Amino acid sequence: MKRLATFAFASLALLATQAVSQEGPKSFPEIEAALAKQVTLEFTETPLSTVLAYVQDFSGVPVVLDPDVEEVPCTLRVKDLALGTALRLLLGGSDLDFAVDDGVILVTYRSRVESRSVDVRTYDVEDLLSALEDFPGPDIGLARPEEGVTGATFSTEEATETFDSEMLVEFLTYRVAPGTWGATGLSMNAVGGLLVVSHLPETHAKIESFLAELRENRGRLVAVDARYYALEAGRLQEVLGGDGAGGSGSVFLDATSRRRLAESGELLDEISTLCLNSQRVSASSLGQKTYVQDYDVVIATSACGFDPIVGVFTEGTTLDVRPVLVPGKGTISLDLVFQIVRRAGELQEAPATQGEAVPTPSGGEDAATSQALVGRGGTLQLPRLVTASVKTRVRVPEGRGAAFVGTTPLVPEGHVGVLVVTPRAME
Repeated sequence: MKRLATFAFASLALLATQAVSQEGPKSFPEIEAALAKQVTLEFTETPLSTVLAYVQDFSGVPVVLDPDVEEVPCTLRVKDLALGTALRLLLGGSDLDFAVDDGVILVTYRSRVESRSVDVRTYDVEDLLSALEDFPGPDIGLARPEEGVTGATFSTEEATETFDSEMLVEFLTYRVAPGTWGATGLSMNAVGGLLVVSHLPETHAKIESFLAELRENRGRLVAVDARYYALEAGRLQEVLGGDGAGGSGSVFLDATSRRRLAESGELLDEISTLCLNSQRVSASSLGQKTYVQDYDVVIATSACGFDPIVGVFTEGTTLDVRPVLVPGKGTISLDLVFQIVRRAGELQEAPATQGEAVPTPSGGEDAATSQALVGRGGTLQLPRLVTASVKTRVRVPEGRGAAFVGTTPLVPEGHVGVLVVTPRAME
C-alpha cells in the first residue's frame, strides 16, 4: 500500500453524507486530476456536509470527514477555479484542511494534518465484504405445558449475508492491538468499502499483514467436527490431560488425548459440517417419534369408543458454527452453538382416564362406560426430554480440539458429558 499522507489523532468515521462514491477509491493521479478541474461554486450558509457531498459527486472521489469536526455553515463564491484551490479556500476559514490518502480525500483539522505521531490510513476492503450467505441453525428449547406444545421447540433465524464492514472492524480490533482502540486518537471505522484507521505505524503494518492473510484465506474451506461423549467422572484428568485452557471453560486436546477419549468414553452423538472461512453454517441430525398424547371419545348408538390422538416429538443434535482462520496466529476462532435434545428413558405411561364419567348416548353419565378405556388397556404416553448445550466463542490452535466438560441429565450417574469440537482448515 502506497502511503500518500499521514495524520495525527484523527478519529475518522462515517461521512455526514454519502461515504463512498459508486466508482470506489481512486488512484492518486486520478484524484490529482479531479482536484485540478475548473469549477464554479456558490454556497451561502450551507452546511459543510452538504458542500462535501457536492464535492464528492462532482469529483467522483470519495470524501471522508473527521467526526470531531463540528458542522459549520460555509459561504463561498468562486468561478473557474481549480477544485483543490476552492476546497482549501472553503476549509481555511474554519482551520480545516484536506489531504489525499489511498484513494480518498480526508478532511480534518489543519493541526492533525501537520502532525506525524499517529497515522491515519485508509484500506480498501471491498473485496473482503463480498457476501457469503449465512445458514444459522435452529435454537432448541423445551415447551411449557401452558403453551399447548409438547416436547422440544425449534426456532430458526433467516439466512443472512455476511461478512459486513461492522463485523470486519470487530474482528480486526479484537485481534490487532487489542485494548488500545478507543484511546485518544486511536480508532478504526468502516466507511462504505473502506476502513479508516488511526493508529501507530507499527499497528498499520500488522493490519496490512492481517488483511493480506485474510485475502489469502478468503476462499478456504474449514471442516468442523463435534463429538459428545459420556466419561466416568473419576477418569477425567487421566483421559483428557489437555495442553492448556482455551477459555470459555474449554481445554485443548491433541490427537492423542482425543483418541484416548474415544477409547475410554461412550460416544453419544457426533455431527460435522464444512463451510467457507468466516461463513456461518449449521448441521442438524433430527428425528421425530410418535406417541399417544390423548384420546377423543367417540359416541354412537348404545356404544362409545376412544380414538387415540397421536402427537409427535423431535429429538436430535444441532451444530451452528462460524469458523474464522486467524491470520498469523495458527488458530481458528469459533463462534459455536452445540445443542442436543434426547428422550430420557422409555415413554412413561399413564391410564387414559381417572374414573371420570363420560356422556352416554342417552345424554346421561355412566361411570362404568368411563372405565371402558382403562379396561381395554388404553394409556397415555408421556415423553420426558432433556437438553444440553454449549454456546461460546473460542480460539482453537490448529491441530487441536476444544473440550467442554459438564454434568447433564444426558449422561449416566457418575459420568460427565464431554463435548470435543475440532476445526480443520482444508488445503
